Amino acid sequence: MFSTIKGAARVALAATVFCALSLTASAQAVSATWGGSTTNPLLDITAPTPPTYCIAQGTTSANDVVFTFTPPSGTIASDVSWRVAGDFVGVSPQGQTGNSFTVRSGAGFGKMRVTVTYLTDGVCVPRTFTCAPNPSTTILVPSKTVNTRSFDFFKTFPNSAWNIKGPTCLPANNPSVVYSVDPALISTTTQIQSGVGTDNYDWTVTYTAGGNVAFTTPGDGSAIVLAGDDPTTPIQEGVLTGSFIVNVKVGKCNLSTGKQITVNVATPIAAVITNNTLTCKPIGSATNAGFTIGNQNGVTYTLTSIGGLIVSPTSIASSVATGTTAITVSGITNTNTGSVIVTAVGNTGTCFGNQTVTLPLTRVLAAGPNVITPTCVTPSTANTIFTLFNAPVGQNVTYTLSGTGWVFTGGGTTTTNATGTVSVTTGAGQGTLSATVTPVVMGCTSPTISQVVKVRSPGSCSWTIDGSANDGSYRMVGSTPACYPTRSSSDPLGRPQDPAVTYSFTAVVPAFMGAPGYTDTFNNRPANFFDNGLGAPYPPGTSITATVLSPLTCLFGTITVGFRPAPGGGGQPNNTAPASQRTILEREDIAAFPNPADGVMKVELARVVRGDAHVTLLDATGRVALQQTTASALATLDTRTLSAGLYTLRVRLASGNVFTQHVSISH
Repeated sequence: MFSTIKGAARVALAATVFCALSLTASAQAVSATWGGSTTNPLLDITAPTPPTYCIAQGTTSANDVVFTFTPPSGTIASDVSWRVAGDFVGVSPQGQTGNSFTVRSGAGFGKMRVTVTYLTDGVCVPRTFTCAPNPSTTILVPSKTVNTRSFDFFKTFPNSAWNIKGPTCLPANNPSVVYSVDPALISTTTQIQSGVGTDNYDWTVTYTAGGNVAFTTPGDGSAIVLAGDDPTTPIQEGVLTGSFIVNVKVGKCNLSTGKQITVNVATPIAAVITNNTLTCKPIGSATNAGFTIGNQNGVTYTLTSIGGLIVSPTSIASSVATGTTAITVSGITNTNTGSVIVTAVGNTGTCFGNQTVTLPLTRVLAAGPNVITPTCVTPSTANTIFTLFNAPVGQNVTYTLSGTGWVFTGGGTTTTNATGTVSVTTGAGQGTLSATVTPVVMGCTSPTISQVVKVRSPGSCSWTIDGSANDGSYRMVGSTPACYPTRSSSDPLGRPQDPAVTYSFTAVVPAFMGAPGYTDTFNNRPANFFDNGLGAPYPPGTSITATVLSPLTCLFGTITVGFRPAPGGGGQPNNTAPASQRTILEREDIAAFPNPADGVMKVELARVVRGDAHVTLLDATGRVALQQTTASALATLDTRTLSAGLYTLRVRLASGNVFTQHVSISH
């Protein structure tokens, strides 16, 4: 029994020792020779991915690769087998066993992959043996491991095997441009799908003046699309300019033997248009504009216009020598916009192509002639319309409001339109309305026009009308000088200057002592109107309305007072006059001749009695043009220094009655 156990232990010990010896067997290796090599390069059999090697393309024995496998100890030749896939010519049969294998690269351009499969001792695994009547014994025995290693061989081949396909001359308005390798494939489709074929294309595209050109490589990489655009979608004119070089290296083992072509691009028409004065033209400027075309021989240019613009000349023939042509654009108003369209067509056989460029007449606001009105408004009022003077036709203007309570009718404090007007809800206090042309067109920077808008304060000013000076005039007397500005630069009363101030007066005269009633109106009078006077003390019951409008002070006020005649010709603010102060006439009448007058006008007062008569000529604006006082029955007026036109003859009698007649003066 003892000897039997010793025998089993002896077997187990022997198996364990054998397993240990198997695990320390010599390492395997694969070497290969090709291309006339006299040595056996050792291939990297330990690489996790197939290592890459280069081999010359060819069909003779000089293009053979001979593999030699050095198996580990204990491996027999039948445990080694060989296979090859890809673009190759077989020399040794597929599945050949043994320690050597030969394959030829062949005439194709694709890679080939050689794979060797062999068995080696693997890990020791436990095995249980039973020898009755002895108990079971477990021992370690070596297992077999299947090993597979692959080696990739890429071809080297001459440049004559392929070419770059694509245009060498491009129009300036180039679409997407495709360049490709012809023939495109290095490996066949079947080889690529099986994982043993590969296409390797190394593209570079550079401008001759420096800088890279963007491109994409759709599909298998054998073609490129310049400018990074899809072949079916045109790119913007001018993306490709000047000249550039397309270079490609084909195959993983041919990176030093690529090919290249030079491509020239026609000059974009936009690049040869200079001295363009259509852009950034100030609003309010109606002068001619223009530009210069650097025309090329062999190219026909046609010029058209829209928006009422007139362009000259309208064409440049292709026969004209290369040079420059000045273009004039007229038909420009203070506010209009429009465009000039230049179309250039190259002759057949040139790569110029067809090009079109549009040159817009763009406007910018000018601080001088652009005024936002009104500048004085009623507070807290909806739908107040503001107008931008000389707003550009067809160009958007962005308006911005500031000030408490100021908003546009549609809401918000910013709005954009091309109408030249905006509707605003005004605030309780003053605000600011600003305008600028948007968006920025062709680099034009439009200044912003800002207008401070004031609001009226009803009841802040009051005044009366005084006619007590006894000089035949009526004057406004205000509560403060600021309530009645003057147009002049200086004023003894300290009134503020406002060149745009207007004074308007209306005298409603009732029928009096048999004379019919009438109305005197004086519109848009200057500030010194009061100093010249209205020219008469009106009869009792006359009411005079005075209205003052001043954009500067935002003043708007009206007062109506009643008048009666006063001794000495003056007037007092009142509505009645005592009977003792009236001079009652039985009959009063006047006549003026000749009418029209040329140098002298006679005023007949033959039936006017009891007192002096005040004779006044007023021009069309209500200013006193000539005045005299007479007690004679016939007054003579010297009109030689007066301008020709219509006048109002007014005769004020001592009774207070006033007679008027329209007359004219001619020279």
